Amino acid sequence: MLSNRRLIRPNRRAAGRISVIGATDGGRILEVALDPTADEVEWEVVTALDASEVDKRRLTAR
Repeated sequence: MLSNRRLIRPNRRAAGRISVIGATDGGRILEVALDPTADEVEWEVVTALDASEVDKRRLTAR
């Protein structure tokens, strides 16, 4: 996902968490929720799921 187009935004469901919405090399568009760790440059994956239709449109409109 990180080498493809992506959108990073605050997560609506949890304070301090971010969401990365992006395409995989296989063409799937996922939303990955990340929590910060004690190391300010590392994030912990909480969950990943198929992105909503709204998020898919936001990503492809960029």
